[in-house]
Amino acid sequence: MNGRLLPQRPLGVLVLLLVLTAPGRGAGSEAPADGTAPPDLDRLLRRAVENARGDREMEACFKARYAYVRTKTTDTLNAEGELKKREHVRREHTPARPEPDPWAEVEDDRTRAYERRDVPVTTNLLQRFRFTLAGREELAGRPAWVVDFEPAGDRQPADSLIERFINRMAGRLWIDAADAHVIRAQFHLTGPVNVVGGLVGALKHCEVFFERARTEEGLWFTRRLTWRIEGRKLFTRRLMTHHEELTEVRPATVAAQTESRARAGAGTSDRGGDSGASEARPRSAAASRSPE
Repeated sequence: MNGRLLPQRPLGVLVLLLVLTAPGRGAGSEAPADGTAPPDLDRLLRRAVENARGDREMEACFKARYAYVRTKTTDTLNAEGELKKREHVRREHTPARPEPDPWAEVEDDRTRAYERRDVPVTTNLLQRFRFTLAGREELAGRPAWVVDFEPAGDRQPADSLIERFINRMAGRLWIDAADAHVIRAQFHLTGPVNVVGGLVGALKHCEVFFERARTEEGLWFTRRLTWRIEGRKLFTRRLMTHHEELTEVRPATVAAQTESRARAGAGTSDRGGDSGASEARPRSAAASRSPE
């Protein structure tokens, strides 16, 4: 399976999707703050696109102000569904000791995930999808608009691998009614995507889900991400699943205070241990002298 087909950054794929399918480039009018009146769908999507363009900057701001624990588990299974490999990573992040930048994890251009820069925004690309306002729900006490999307048709340009991937993408978005940020999404492939006509490989199944949370300052961050892919590389069928989650999210000042108290407690314990050892040494020396 071609490495560039793997959804290493599914959120980036969604950002790409939103940019490619934006009805226009302007910011549009804001939806009602109470999130009750049905919004103009074009304007809602334009606002979501503008917000998505600033996701990387918002992520940097979040990392500079918050501490958290990120856990990742990726399983590789064979054609019979047997676990062949498991990768588990746990990273503690603080602004003083940041985790590696996920946007820079893959430096090799031949294997990195696709990004917006790989696809020029043209009039044809903007017509690839149909959007439908499906309703309104509350997520974590905040109203959100539910938007379904599907391919606009089969007769779309498919000159590259990424275009073939986008042409077969469908799913559902939850867009915060007040902030117009995508706060939950699930999308999937509607059909297989072949590499070199299917001779080299094929991505037969892909499902992605993520949800975001909002800090008191209004910073959105991805709290949970899962994906499942099934494909073939040459003559080998492969299935992969991934689960990623952020926990213990707290302001950096609180994390620093907790760490400082922990260090202070460890220092007190060490000093207590040294004191006990120093008291023990004279007794030991006295014991060694007693036979004399």
